[in-house]
Amino acid sequence: MATKPARKTKKAATEPKRTTAQVFDLLFKQLLHLSNKAVISLINGLFGTNYPPNTKIEYLNTEAVTKKNRRRTSDIMLRIKGTIYHLEAQINFDADMMIRVFEYGYDAAVLKKTYEGKVRTLEFPQALYCLSGTCRF
Repeated sequence: MATKPARKTKKAATEPKRTTAQVFDLLFKQLLHLSNKAVISLINGLFGTNYPPNTKIEYLNTEAVTKKNRRRTSDIMLRIKGTIYHLEAQINFDADMMIRVFEYGYDAAVLKKTYEGKVRTLEFPQALYCLSGTCRF
């Protein structure tokens, strides 16, 4: 008796295909959640810090809403012992990426702002932007 070929489901036909850049972005984000010890080692190597391997990492919200009600999402924001680190990686060149890294940092700084009298202090995250193997601080 012959078997019937498997039917394609409607769900598979309607799922949007991901671009190479979207897959890279997703993998980058997932890799930085796999092992706290590896992330601590990465931060120590990139930023010249000396956190012990078992240091607690707090993953922060990466989404912000602009004044024009547009959603802005960064790759990774994390806090280690009070210092915020922002890691951003791209596979394709984007002329506006450095501006977006600044905007992501500004969004994070506004959430952590402090007031002393009439002075408002914004503390920006330590940021690292990588484009296909070339990184900028």
